[in-house]
Amino acid sequence: MIRPGITLEPADAVVYIFLVGKIFPLLQDECRGTDGKIDVAYRLATKSNSKEWTSHDFRIWRQWREKSLRELKRKVQYVVTTDITGYYDSIPIDKLASELRRIGGPDEVVSLLQRCLQRWSHPRNVGIPQGYTASDLLAKLYMTPVDKRVQRDGFSHLRYVDDIRIFCPTKLQAKYAIRQLSALMYSRGLTLQSAKTDILTKAEARAEFDGATEIINGINAKLAEELGDLIGSGYASPVELIELLGDRETPTPPVLERAFSEHFGVGSTEDFNATLFHYLLVRLGKAGSRVAVAYCTQTLSARPEETGQILNYFSQIELEPSEVRSVIEYMASEDAIYDYQLYQLLRWFYNQQIKDNQLLRLSRDWSRDRNHDHWLRSYAIAYRGQHGDETDLDELENDYNSSESELEKCDRVLALRRAEKGRRNAFYARVEKEGILVSRAVRLAKQS
Repeated sequence: MIRPGITLEPADAVVYIFLVGKIFPLLQDECRGTDGKIDVAYRLATKSNSKEWTSHDFRIWRQWREKSLRELKRKVQYVVTTDITGYYDSIPIDKLASELRRIGGPDEVVSLLQRCLQRWSHPRNVGIPQGYTASDLLAKLYMTPVDKRVQRDGFSHLRYVDDIRIFCPTKLQAKYAIRQLSALMYSRGLTLQSAKTDILTKAEARAEFDGATEIINGINAKLAEELGDLIGSGYASPVELIELLGDRETPTPPVLERAFSEHFGVGSTEDFNATLFHYLLVRLGKAGSRVAVAYCTQTLSARPEETGQILNYFSQIELEPSEVRSVIEYMASEDAIYDYQLYQLLRWFYNQQIKDNQLLRLSRDWSRDRNHDHWLRSYAIAYRGQHGDETDLDELENDYNSSESELEKCDRVLALRRAEKGRRNAFYARVEKEGILVSRAVRLAKQS
C-alpha cells in the first residue's frame, strides 16, 4: 500500500524479461545449493528453457511452514524471526550488477540491464520493479551470498524472499545471529526491520508458525462431523475438505459462522490472524453467509492490505444497497489514503457493473488528477466510460491527445465504446494507427 514500486511500460517489461532470460541458466547454477533448501520461495525450474521460470503456488508456502516446524524438532530452543526493510525497493543496482558479472553474465547484457534499472529507479539508483518474475530471480540471486555466508557461519536458517528464520540452541547464539545478519545486510546496502526482529522461544515459534492450523483443523473437525452424510466419516484437512465439497451444494454454515464470531466478532480479544481470516472468508463466501459483511466493511479501513480477500468474499454474496453505500462512503473519506486500495475497490465496482453517482463523481476527480497512480486513474476512466453521461464521453475524447502514455490512450479508446456509433467510429479511424497498443485497443473496442 505504501511502497512506491516501479511499474514498467509494456515495451520496457519485454526488454527486462528478455535480458534476465539471457542470464537465467547462470542464475540456476549459482542458486542450486540454496534453492528449495534454504531459500524456499520461488522455486527455480530445473530446465533453463522452461516456460515458467519459477513456481510459487500454495504448495511452496506450505513447504515454508513444514520446513520451519521440522527445524523446531532439532536441538532448537530459540528462533530469530526478522525481515528485510523494503527489500525489492532497497536493492542497490550497482551491487546487483556486480553479482551478475561475478556469476559470468555477459557484459553487454549486464550493462544494458544495469542502465535500464538505473533509469527506472531514478533518482535513487536503488530498487527493482515489483510484480515481475524477472525481479524475483534477481532478488533470489542477490540474497544467495547471504544465505551461503549464514550457513558457513554454522547457523541453520530458512528464508522466504525477505522473511528470515534462524534456528538457535541458545539465546546467546540467537543474539549473535542477529548481529551477524545485520552486518551482512549492511554490507549489501540492506537493513533488517527492527520492529519485526524478534527472538522467540521454541513454543512461541511453533505457535506463530502453526497457530492458525490448529484453529482451522478444529473448525474442520466440527464441520466434517456435521457433514458426515456428504463426505463420509473421518477427519478432513482444510484443502481436502474444500476438494471434497467441490461443486456440490454448499453445506449449512453455522459452524463457520460460530467460528467467525468467536475469533473476529465483537468482544474478541484475539490478535488478528490473517490465515484464519482468509480461510473463513473463502468458506463463508462459498456458503453464501453474510455474517462477515459488517466486519469486512470496517476492516477496509483498519487493514487495507486485506482488501483483495474482502472483495473476493463480497463477490460471492450480494451486498445490500446500504452496504454498497458504506463502502463508497469509505472510498470518499479521508481514511482511504492508498491509491492501490482505491484502485482495487473501483475495479470491483466496475466489474460488478454497479452504478453510483457519488462513485462517478469520485472517478471524474481521480481521472483528471495526475497526482494519483496510473492504475487508479485507468479504472476511473473506465468507470466514466461505463456509467458516465455524454459530457463524460466528450471529455474523454477531448483529452485523448493529452494522455501521458500509450496505455492511457488505450483506456480512453475502450471507454468510448458507448459513444454514438458514427462519432465513435470516426474517432477510432483517426487514432488506430498511433501505435500497436492503440490499434489493438480499437480492434477490441469494435469487437465488444
